[in-house]
Amino acid sequence: MNPNSKISSHFSFFVVPAVAWLFAGSAAAQLVGGGVPGSLDSEGFSSASFSPRGLSGVLPDARRFSGSLRLNSSYDTNIGLQDGNNDGAFFLSLGGSLAYRLGSEEGLWSASLNYSPNYRFFFSDQDLPGAFQQSGGLSFSYSAGSLSARLQTSLASGGGQNVLAGGFVNSLNYGISGSLDWRFSGKTSIGVSYGQRFNEIVDQQKNTTNSFGFNASWQATPLVSFGTFVSFSQNDLGLRGTVDSTGYGLSLSYSLTGKTSLSARLGLQDQTFEQREGNTAFLGTINLAWRPNDLYAVSLGLNTNTVALPGTNSQIVNNYSLNAAISRSLGIGRLSLGGGVSIGQVEDTGVMIGPATSQQDRRFMNVNLGYSRPILGDEVSFNASVGYRQGFAPQEFSGINSSLGLNYAF
Repeated sequence: MNPNSKISSHFSFFVVPAVAWLFAGSAAAQLVGGGVPGSLDSEGFSSASFSPRGLSGVLPDARRFSGSLRLNSSYDTNIGLQDGNNDGAFFLSLGGSLAYRLGSEEGLWSASLNYSPNYRFFFSDQDLPGAFQQSGGLSFSYSAGSLSARLQTSLASGGGQNVLAGGFVNSLNYGISGSLDWRFSGKTSIGVSYGQRFNEIVDQQKNTTNSFGFNASWQATPLVSFGTFVSFSQNDLGLRGTVDSTGYGLSLSYSLTGKTSLSARLGLQDQTFEQREGNTAFLGTINLAWRPNDLYAVSLGLNTNTVALPGTNSQIVNNYSLNAAISRSLGIGRLSLGGGVSIGQVEDTGVMIGPATSQQDRRFMNVNLGYSRPILGDEVSFNASVGYRQGFAPQEFSGINSSLGLNYAF
């Protein structure tokens, strides 16, 4: 069947309600983190995270077993993120999630397992890879007296838009990390951590990062703690060689149950390349969730990472992203507004594996608006969202994405 006839047959059922909703001004901010740096989620929004449920103490303890089913219809005016190539694509997403949690009655240990599959039906003339998406993870934590330990694994794969690659690509991402902390006095603790992460954009780039860290913190007040950290990492970029990094800086943590949660790590990292002189780059993460009252919720996130630049011979990119979101309860439903900016500082590793290439720094921004509300009781919810994104370098592009969906939680 001609794809255009498929679009026509579904137009009145999905696109017309979406257009009517856009003019009505309803929407919901959905900023969901992508697995590979630079990736956008299945609804076309940037790598970030926002949820008014992100504050400890806001919601009751999670059930042992939980799950959801979801159905979304989406339209993207520029699915390929190309300058002057506004090829739109309409697609349906059918997915869900499963989560299982258990732990000891004494609270010594806890474990959780989650898995989320999603399949997208594309109605487009373009050949888009990775229609099946999946993500999952396993975590285990143990705490006894002054010692605490945590182990986490994660996996994500599937197709999606990626602003670093400049198009729609198929990607794979998995990682494992562990940490051990020891509180040797009432206010002072030290800890060590190890992590390994693999990122791949199929047929373009892959890199593996091994990292080791040491941290120390001091509980200044019941709400505030200060600390310092040192980290060592090696980023294996395949044919581009390796990048060794030594990071150091300060950390801050603030927590007020049900109101505010803040964790920040800011510092510098010295990068060493195999074939050229090294440099110093900014290193930092900030995660803030703030609920001033029962109506509003605010989140802010800052993240930095280093990856091989897709589609080039010898470049890497130090990527810096900042995202923010605010939501307001409307009695029945929640209205949300979010956005973010991303700047990728391109560095040449000096390893030449082909013709020389020249790459500009990456610059990108997006704004998203949305609305969600429960229907048919608390188990079923309706969500609607619209977003605008703009790329500034190395090529300019823009696009609009809209989405309507239903979610059933059990």
